[in-house]
Amino acid sequence: MESDDANLDGVLTVDETPMSEEMFSDADSDSDGQLNASELEEMLSNGPPPPPMMGGGEGQGMMAGGMGGGMGGAQPILDAEDTDEDGSISSEESSLSSEVF
Repeated sequence: MESDDANLDGVLTVDETPMSEEMFSDADSDSDGQLNASELEEMLSNGPPPPPMMGGGEGQGMMAGGMGGGMGGAQPILDAEDTDEDGSISSEESSLSSEVF
């Protein structure tokens, strides 16, 4: 998170992320326009939202059930993907596609 936090205030705004405004808003649980560490961890533990289905139906997507899988939230993901050990996962380190990341 630190590498994306352009103004070093400890939170991320939509302008500091590659997320769409809709995805950011969904992750911003307290609607304050900022993502803190717990909101970011919650988003990562739930996995990406399912892709929209034709006809407007609710899809389950491949990641239903979240990325965390009940294995300690975001920490195992951070441990596995943060190869430079700076406390954040860059797009270069992430195994997610650039469309999701």
